[in-house]
Amino acid sequence: MTPEAEATKPLTELEIEQLFYQVKKKIWMYVLQKVPAQEAEDVFQEICLHSFTKLDKLLDRSKFLPWIFSIARRRVLDYYRAKYSQPQLVGEDQFEFNSIEDASFSHEQRLNIRELRDCINQLKEPYREVALLHFVVGLTSPEIMKVLNINENTIKSHIVRSRPMIHKCLLRKKK
Repeated sequence: MTPEAEATKPLTELEIEQLFYQVKKKIWMYVLQKVPAQEAEDVFQEICLHSFTKLDKLLDRSKFLPWIFSIARRRVLDYYRAKYSQPQLVGEDQFEFNSIEDASFSHEQRLNIRELRDCINQLKEPYREVALLHFVVGLTSPEIMKVLNINENTIKSHIVRSRPMIHKCLLRKKK
């Protein structure tokens, strides 16, 4: 069977399970950063449900990550549209980081997380979105390129430029 035919044949249940297992933590972290923690599980379930019902539309399994992230981004937008009856994202200026402040973290680690949260929130777009996906969710430049549909060199540039901004902000907070 040719690679093209292999890529377009229907996914088995095991293949679907493996694909979701690979990306579920990344999707969950993304949702937690965009939606209030108490609503995140509902939005995450909507993403999973929608992606399962539309899985037959995915023709190339190598594009699963950007495909499911586009669903996640739309579901987050839908959440805010329904909540505020307007397309403006309230969470765009302030991400929810409460969930990553695990109880097992020391007091100092929790303070560092809050400082990082504040510094990422102060970044201007598009640096903020790229920083969130790279530093918090843990996506690589090629993965971010597929998710945001931005040139990989632009993403690398945003990562490189955001690092000193975050570093400078963290240094100011330490003083």
